[in-house]
Amino acid sequence: MHREATFPPQPCCGYDPAHAKRLPRQARDARQRCPVRRLLYEALGREMTTDLRHVLEIAFPGEEARYFSPMSIGQTPATADAGAALILAGIKTATSSAHWDYPDERIPFAGALSVLVDGKGIPKAIVETERVAIMPFGTIDEAFAQAYGEGERTLEWFRSKMGAWYREKAARRGARFSDETPIICEWIAVVRRL
Repeated sequence: MHREATFPPQPCCGYDPAHAKRLPRQARDARQRCPVRRLLYEALGREMTTDLRHVLEIAFPGEEARYFSPMSIGQTPATADAGAALILAGIKTATSSAHWDYPDERIPFAGALSVLVDGKGIPKAIVETERVAIMPFGTIDEAFAQAYGEGERTLEWFRSKMGAWYREKAARRGARFSDETPIICEWIAVVRRL
C-alpha cells in the first residue's frame, strides 16, 4: 500500500451533507475524546465540514505552508483501513508514491502535515512527513522496507509486491516502470490522534 495522494475531499466522521446523514455513534463518541474534534464540532455547530483542511487549521493554526493533501493508504477502503491501523500502531512509519500520483507536481516535503483518513474518509490522525527522498525503485534498501511496515517487512517482499503494484499502475497509465523509475519515499510520524 502506498500513499494515495489524489484523495478527494471526503466527509469527516461519517457526516455527509449531500445525503444529510446523522453522525454515527462512534463519531459522536470520538468527538468527546479528541480536543481537535471537540473544537471542530463547537466551531461548526455539531456538523463536520467536508473540507479536511479545517482539521489542520484548528490543530495547527498559522501553519498553512505545511498543510498537505489528506493521506489514504492504498486504493480501496480495506487497504485504507489497514494502512491507517498500521500507521496508528507505529508499525508503518514510511510510505511511497510515484510522481504520477501528484498531477499538480506538489510532492510531499519534510514538515508537511496531512490528515490520515480511513476507508470511510474518517480522520484518524494528523501525520507529519519527517523526511522525503526520491530514489530509483531498485535502490530502496532493507531499512525502508522494514519501515514500510507491510507484508513480511523485508526488501524481497517490498521489491516483489510493491514492484508488481507499481508496474500495474504504470501500465494503466501507459507508462513504463523499472528499477530506475524514481519513487518518492516518505518517512512519517503521527503527531496527533483524532
